[in-house]
Amino acid sequence: MTVNIIQRVQYEPPTWGFDQMAITVPLGTTVTWKSVSHNSEGHTSTSNGHVWDSQLIKPGDTWSFTFAKAGRYPYHCGLHPWMTGVVDVQPTRSLRSPSKAYEI
Repeated sequence: MTVNIIQRVQYEPPTWGFDQMAITVPLGTTVTWKSVSHNSEGHTSTSNGHVWDSQLIKPGDTWSFTFAKAGRYPYHCGLHPWMTGVVDVQPTRSLRSPSKAYEI
């Protein structure tokens, strides 16, 4: 799963953000944040709850995080706090089939 960090209008910061502001993924998913190459400056993906901090992601670079715990994870750009998003991590479902009783 990739979330692009975009600057809709290059020198108008209020237009900057994440192309998917809310995503839902299964437990164990790796999410990659990509600062698209035409951005004029770097950005971060920083968890509001101090779960992760990408540090600076320069234009054209990526950073990834694997979610090992289910939950709701709001995040922002540490340099531009109006840039926000959320990752909802859903628990994985058991692959076992429910047992059925058959009458013969």
